[in-house]
Amino acid sequence: MSSSSSSYEHVTTSTKTSSVPHGSSLVTHGVATLGPLRVTCGGEINEQLWGAGACLASYLYSEQGRSLLANSPEVIELGSGTGLTGLAAAISGAGSVILTDQAHCVDTLSNTIAENEDVIPPHTHVSAAALPWGDSSALSEVSPLGCDLIVGADLLYNPETFPALLSTIAELAAKRPAKILIATEQRWESVSESWVEAIAASPLEVAGETVLPAPPSLDRKVVMLELRLPRPPSPPPPESPACLDILFNPSTARPHPSLGLSYLLASLPVRTLPLPTPLPYLQQLSSSQDLEKSLGVGTVIWDVAITLTEYLTHHPELVVGKKVLDLGTGVGQLSIAAALLGCVDVVASDVQELEGLVERNVTLASQHLSGMDKKRVLNIQYTPYLWGVLPPPASFAGTDLLVLSDCLYDTGAFSALMPTLRATITPSTLTLIAYHRRIDAREIPMFEGLAELMDLHVIDFPCEFEDSYLLMGVPKGWAGGGGWGRAVDESSVLDKDDARWEGGERLGVDTMAECFVKVPPCGLKLLASRWGAEDVEIKWKGGERGLEIWAGGGVKMRWVLPEGRVS
Repeated sequence: MSSSSSSYEHVTTSTKTSSVPHGSSLVTHGVATLGPLRVTCGGEINEQLWGAGACLASYLYSEQGRSLLANSPEVIELGSGTGLTGLAAAISGAGSVILTDQAHCVDTLSNTIAENEDVIPPHTHVSAAALPWGDSSALSEVSPLGCDLIVGADLLYNPETFPALLSTIAELAAKRPAKILIATEQRWESVSESWVEAIAASPLEVAGETVLPAPPSLDRKVVMLELRLPRPPSPPPPESPACLDILFNPSTARPHPSLGLSYLLASLPVRTLPLPTPLPYLQQLSSSQDLEKSLGVGTVIWDVAITLTEYLTHHPELVVGKKVLDLGTGVGQLSIAAALLGCVDVVASDVQELEGLVERNVTLASQHLSGMDKKRVLNIQYTPYLWGVLPPPASFAGTDLLVLSDCLYDTGAFSALMPTLRATITPSTLTLIAYHRRIDAREIPMFEGLAELMDLHVIDFPCEFEDSYLLMGVPKGWAGGGGWGRAVDESSVLDKDDARWEGGERLGVDTMAECFVKVPPCGLKLLASRWGAEDVEIKWKGGERGLEIWAGGGVKMRWVLPEGRVS
């Protein structure tokens, strides 16, 4: 258990009470202050400032807490009570904060926000909402896309509430990878034991513990637990072997297919798309268009690209923390949406002539963003490239998600695209395809060619435009890795005495660090499904310096490790 040693400014209080039935309440009636923040406390349990809440608020207000909040994360506080902890995050760098508690507490929290409005940065949005623990529908209303940081203090006093609390935390963390910090006073041993048992029964696990500095008036130790959800979301949809049958069903074919574009809307110099997301900076996405310039089809927003943009706002887990390659980016709309949703790096690529248009749209989005959050930066790199020129640019390397929006329409262009895809897609690259059906005889061979590189899955997502589809491409031999998985740690390596080992030997920790092989649970599930097995096993073969994946009693895939690295 570590101990935080940052320089702290403790909460100051106008009234102190050191002995109450539920633990140490610093303020039952009066005012608590932290820096410029002022919180009025009342007599009800939820209106009192408790010890762990004061300590966690001081932590977030400290230099160490400000470092945690440096990238303007979206924060949700559970069981806010007075709201001091969430407000401390708001004035320390958070991009947005939602204070949640029971319904009867929301008005008090809203008043507290209003009382501190003059010290909350103008680009930080703070709100209050009712969130009963264990209520999935309420959670979807409060935070449909998840958040970056979950905080809570003084929540652990009634063991009967632990399963619902942990369920809410796990469901929230599953929407988007989030850091989870729960501060608690160490009060009763029986409650602590119940908490440990509840965590063990949940999908969460303890990632660390830190003792927080406490004010002199607090006689109990306050511990900040960091929890995590070890299972990443599964990005690929269920396998759909009838992909071509769905796309090219004769009963849905039309004698005169639509172009996939409204000339009226394409003629607008700037087109603004309303998007179904609670993120204020993404609710309207504006892009410049240049229909009248002779720059080809990439100067306007096509219908199916709108659907793909909406799909990403519903599934930010596909881009959060990932490297995205937008191949054939056009006006750059998808690249901008991916950057706003939180991907690590975006490479927007198209012909040289479109670079100015994309840069103009990135500037437009950045100006809109700066009015709401001056700390966020759009990390988008434009790489001019003609399909088929090999090797592809170095910026394409390490792509986690490759996006193709309305790129499958011309036979000659597709012939050039295929070599680029072969050189870019790795076993760790998923491909997201937005497709508009036009001429079956021309486009069926394209999908047959793609099927040689990847397993194609039609995504079940509502589309307002006729003849438009979204597909996920999972590479042949998909084994996760890249941004989709987590390193196989030492505990995953079979001991040399294990009966299943069959002559291999255990690799040392140094060799493990060199190999850094990543296999996510979502990838293993796909492999198991493909091989008709319930589960798969990972085996290190030390004597052969390799990794094997077993299913159904036999080896299905094998990697060798020349000079300690995966090939």
